[in-house]
Amino acid sequence: MEIVTNRPVDPGAMFEKIRKSGAGSVLLHYAVVKSQTGERVSAGIHFEKAGDLEGELRALAADIKQRWKIEDVLLVRRI
Repeated sequence: MEIVTNRPVDPGAMFEKIRKSGAGSVLLHYAVVKSQTGERVSAGIHFEKAGDLEGELRALAADIKQRWKIEDVLLVRRI
């Protein structure tokens, strides 16, 4: 499953989407914006959709499933 969203991602909700009765693992990567980098102050980050994100995620999920014989993959990209 591939999800592209502009809303905050809830890890618990994502876990429920991928949870299976058998063994497995869930890996989450969250980037955190620093409030200050060197002398530059950051107030946040602006995400933009560039290209065919859904297609890229589908291709990545298919490769992961084929390469490692994984039952299910959930890829979520926040824009």
